[in-house]
Parts: sequence; structure tokens; C-alpha cells
Amino acid sequence: MRESIFEKAKRAKENKKGFTLVELIVVLVILAILAAILVPALLGWIDKAKEKQVVLEGRVVLMAAQTVASEEYAKKAPTYSAAEAAAAIDAYIKDDAPGNYSVTIESNKVTEVIYTSSGSSKTTVTWSSTTGQWTQGGAEQSGHNVSGNILKAAS
Repeated sequence: MRESIFEKAKRAKENKKGFTLVELIVVLVILAILAAILVPALLGWIDKAKEKQVVLEGRVVLMAAQTVASEEYAKKAPTYSAAEAAAAIDAYIKDDAPGNYSVTIESNKVTEVIYTSSGSSKTTVTWSSTTGQWTQGGAEQSGHNVSGNILKAAS
């Protein structure tokens, strides 16, 4: 009636349940396949989010420039010049803009904003009053210098 140690060990071994090596390898292969499929998709989503962030930052610069130009024009019209508007916009925006920007002012209205993000990607977006749309270009887009804050006062 008393079981020996060997009999207990044998019975415990028979009752043990777990995963076999083959089952574990199959699970790992399935996880590797899922990772191979999902990683490129996630990277694409991350890139799109970064692009949208640059446009958002550019819109903030545009809105700030339009607001400052309108407020200053309302205070100083009709003698208010585009050069004064450029100086006022630069004074208001330069410390808060995370990237580099160029604002073009004609007839006391913002007609173009070129914004380049900070960081390693240096994405450039451009807004034009003629289209009202943002377009995206590379960091070396011609017609402006992305190394500093530049305001153009067109007459």
C-alpha cells in the first residue's frame, strides 16, 4: 500500500503536461511571420504621422504670421509696410517655431509660408495663398535657405 519513490516519480512523469519543442517552434514561426508583415505597415504609419506633424507645425507658423500681420496692420494702417510686418512676425514667431521658416508678405497679407522641420528628417512644406494648399518637398527645395528664419517683405 505504500508506494515507492520510483512509482511516484513514474506516475508524476506520466501526468506531466506541457508544450513540445515542435509546438514551441511553430508558435515562434507564426510570430515571426506576423512581425514581418506588421513592421513595414507600422513604419509607414509612423512616417505619415511625422509628415502630418510637419504640416501641423507649418500651419501654426502660418496662423501666427497671419494673426500678427492682421493685428499690426489694424493698428498702423495705412502706413504699415510689408517690412514692418516681417519684423513683427519674426519677433513673434522666432523663439517658438520648432523648425525654420520663411514667410512672404505682399500687400500686408501672408502669401507664402515655407516651413522646414527640425530634427534629422528636415522635411519641408510650403503653403501658397494662390492654392491654399500645403505641398511637401525635400530639405533642399530651391528658393529659400533652410538654415535660418527668413522673412521676405515683397512690395
